[in-house]
Amino acid sequence: MNILNFFNLFKNNKRIIYFENYSKKFNYEFTETITAMPVNIPFDLFSKGKVTKISCVVKGLLDGCNFLLCDFEKINLTPGGTKIHKKQSILIIDLKKKLNNFILKPIYTLTDEEREHSKNVINNSEFSASYYLKGDENYLQRLFSDEVLYFFRHLKYISAEVYEDKLLFYVDNLLLELHEGFIGFFMSNGVRFAKLLNNVDVISKNDSI
Repeated sequence: MNILNFFNLFKNNKRIIYFENYSKKFNYEFTETITAMPVNIPFDLFSKGKVTKISCVVKGLLDGCNFLLCDFEKINLTPGGTKIHKKQSILIIDLKKKLNNFILKPIYTLTDEEREHSKNVINNSEFSASYYLKGDENYLQRLFSDEVLYFFRHLKYISAEVYEDKLLFYVDNLLLELHEGFIGFFMSNGVRFAKLLNNVDVISKNDSI
């Protein structure tokens, strides 16, 4: 085993031990690694590239919301055929109702193709200057209430997807630091966003009026 492989193994083991102890402290369920996502949801993040590893899986209940937190690794291929390895922490939260699907990304994470087709869905210059939003425009204009927009006022880096009653919450390329306060801040913001979405009264295009 070369030095690099040894160092990566040490880091992985350190993360596993930390999240196992973290889960015990808060009475969460912990799994070291799993072979596939336990929720079979076609999130856009999962569809691009090849998933190589899912580890440090934490499941539980936070402020009334069921969640799954894990380290997510995949390989993306660039148009030129270059492999890009990505490892980041993701949070999946159960919503209390089904919503229309949407994708939210910071402008700085967009591909050239996404930039070409992006437009201001929300009539809020501050939000639109920072975020790309994809989905049913009329629905999103009602879903992203003033309270939801205020949530993003000082958060310029959040990525999120909603597929029916599941929320995917993450920061592009962010692997959570092994610090209880940092992890708590990340999870509490995800849960706060989920609860804001739960509380907005919007009739889905799939619902009868």
